[in-house]
Amino acid sequence: MSLDVTAFTGLGEGSHDIVVTGLEKRSAKAGGEYLRWEFSDRDGKTASANSSIEMTPGNKTGKWFASLTGKPTVVGESRQMAEVIGRPGSIMVEINPEGYPKVVALVARKADPRVVVPFAETDAKKAEQQHAIQEGDELPF
Repeated sequence: MSLDVTAFTGLGEGSHDIVVTGLEKRSAKAGGEYLRWEFSDRDGKTASANSSIEMTPGNKTGKWFASLTGKPTVVGESRQMAEVIGRPGSIMVEINPEGYPKVVALVARKADPRVVVPFAETDAKKAEQQHAIQEGDELPF
């Protein structure tokens, strides 16, 4: 098996309008678990970031959930990881001392029709809703 060498194709330094395209729990080599976030722009370029599996109102995980969903992070509640999938936001990427991109901030934004969520389920759901509208009983006017 051979591997082709390519240039970096992810999101580089600066501000980027994105959609959250993935959030999964991973195991750390040193033990414990963390969350791995994936963000994609309208061109399909990606960036990722890690955050704590524990959610508090003041940590990155809690702040990002609150920003993306518009719901405050409240002690004692449970949140589903799926709540943030497909949500639009803007991220700020900086280059760390080792020369790699690092997501240093995330804020929510209103949906941008130019940013496409790369999930077949979303497209299928939209098509199903459109079909239901077309097959509806009476028009509302």
